[in-house]
Amino acid sequence: MPLLKAAEPGGLDPTVLDMKRVCAPPISGETQRTSLIAKAVRTTLVLVTVVVLTGLPVTRGQNLTLQHELFPNPDDQHSEKTNASQRFLSHRQGYEAKYFKCRCEGNQAWNGSDCVDTLTRVVVTNPDTGITQMSLTDDFAGVTVRNVVCPWDHVKMYFGLNSDPAHQFTLLPKGTLSWHQRDYEHYCIDHVLNAEGVPIIWEARVCIPPPTVPRCCLNAQDGSFPCGDDFLYDFSPPIKIDETFVNWPEVTTVAGRKCEQNEKEFTFPLNTGKSHLFYESGAVSIAWTAHYFPKETQQEGFCVRRDERGGYVATICHEDQAAVHQNSCGNVTCVRKCCPEGQIHSEGTDCLPVKHESQLWKPNFVDTNLTNVTLSGNLTILYGRPQCSLYLADPSENENDKFYLFENGDLFSPASNDRDPPTRYCVDSFVTADNTIVTKALICFAEVGTNMEPVCTNAKHTVYPALLLVSTVFLGITLFIYLSVPDLRGKLHGRCLISLASAFFVAFLLMSISYLTNTPLSPGICTTIGKDTSQYVIVKHAIGVCKIATW
Repeated sequence: MPLLKAAEPGGLDPTVLDMKRVCAPPISGETQRTSLIAKAVRTTLVLVTVVVLTGLPVTRGQNLTLQHELFPNPDDQHSEKTNASQRFLSHRQGYEAKYFKCRCEGNQAWNGSDCVDTLTRVVVTNPDTGITQMSLTDDFAGVTVRNVVCPWDHVKMYFGLNSDPAHQFTLLPKGTLSWHQRDYEHYCIDHVLNAEGVPIIWEARVCIPPPTVPRCCLNAQDGSFPCGDDFLYDFSPPIKIDETFVNWPEVTTVAGRKCEQNEKEFTFPLNTGKSHLFYESGAVSIAWTAHYFPKETQQEGFCVRRDERGGYVATICHEDQAAVHQNSCGNVTCVRKCCPEGQIHSEGTDCLPVKHESQLWKPNFVDTNLTNVTLSGNLTILYGRPQCSLYLADPSENENDKFYLFENGDLFSPASNDRDPPTRYCVDSFVTADNTIVTKALICFAEVGTNMEPVCTNAKHTVYPALLLVSTVFLGITLFIYLSVPDLRGKLHGRCLISLASAFFVAFLLMSISYLTNTPLSPGICTTIGKDTSQYVIVKHAIGVCKIATW
């Protein structure tokens, strides 16, 4: 009779088990007791683990790293309730205040049609320590359920999952809502369930009080230009919150200041792509762009008035670089740095704080023989890009881009023998794609006539886009006709023509977009458009090969 192997751990089929019971020697009483003790120990460990893991989610005061604070959405239905859900009872009161919910009680969430019992949490920020943590709703003294009713001069805003990260909100220990670094007492929140019944977001309805807007014509009641009869009308310019333009019934106004000696005055109609007001940290700022200017934002130095058509116009005060240079550089040497103090230029168009002081640009000077010299007089560094059409001089990539700083602050380019004053250039440290630091300069293109843009610049902004758009339209029509002819679609020669037409259509469309864009494009978008536009050249040569193959 063959010998049976000793049983190994793991699953055995019933036949083997029966043979084992028949052939194996009887188990002694000592072995049985040892087995029972081991089972009891394992069972105890499993029960302890289950109890501990079950208690973890409701540990009070646990700190969680938040990737996003979550927000709002909407529906108006509610009742006056002040007690927490009876399903989850907790007497812990870490915060001695009540908070407000719109539709459901403390440990309840909205499933789209009704309130259902579930454990809920809120994000709470301690203003004394600045620490933000996830807390149970039971950590508050209580909850009042009611829909928020705003005062007449407030506007109700909804904040939810799709809100801009800059507009996320938290609760404070005193029961108020904190948003944009301000406290709001008129609010309510709700927890919302997903399709699986799990709370995924919490949303808020907040009453925002009217902000203060500087008004150009606040004290002008004589009908003089440009104010006219502006003072007779209600003043409530649209202000952007998140992606929504909001009109308060009435805003608080203060008198706008006049531009100072070293400032230029710009005037833009609001909300026409050139400028708009936006709400930030309880105050109103303005975002604007103009020819030769990247997008600027400022909280001071502007005012708003009504125009003759009932719209709104913003007057903005901005640094006059020529005046600053004239007043600051009379008896000292001035040079211009592209980025603000303590910052360097990124690979794109932004400025970034330096990680090490050694990364900051430090000017080096030469004499007329291009020999390094030590500046004997005082040095003043001006900040900001020149207000002109610029090109980038990168000596690390092109030997002809090499430049030097003379002792008087002029920038000298040996390749073109040009000398530019500090009003026509800026120099800074640039971070390259491989995170190395390179010194580059932004230099104004040569001027053509006084107070005139170069002819090429005028053509780029007017003639080129118009002709490209016309070409794009007819290329689109051509492509449509080619695609509509079955014989062309079925033959190699026709497919080559369709490929050529589609390549030209995409290339001309992308070039039109690049010419019509007023603001600087990000490096990624610019690179993508450039690569896609160049593809039509490759396709053109491929078409030649296709034609040869068909002959």
